[in-house]
Amino acid sequence: MDGTAKAGNRLFTMPPNGCSLPDAGSSVPVRRTQTQRPRAGTHFNMALNKKQKKQLDVIRKKLQQLKQQLAGEKQQMDDPAAVQRIEAEIAKLEEQRLAIEAEKQV
Repeated sequence: MDGTAKAGNRLFTMPPNGCSLPDAGSSVPVRRTQTQRPRAGTHFNMALNKKQKKQLDVIRKKLQQLKQQLAGEKQQMDDPAAVQRIEAEIAKLEEQRLAIEAEKQV
């Protein structure tokens, strides 16, 4: 290859070693682009106090556990009332989560 490559309608020159990324040992800083974002769920914790963060963490764990229980109950269907009870608990926890997150906005 002569050191050029075609990208769309433009030609560009490849670096001499054929690699466009900096070496692992180089000191070139990597810039974040605008499209890169922090992990989901971390952006709103900045304005919350410790108590609210802990409450949200507990609620998330309970929701995860209840959703697993709900999936199991739907597969087994031994007690139809259990499905309704779990769905009601999930709805209640979702409301609590939204209320805590709304407090952050104030």
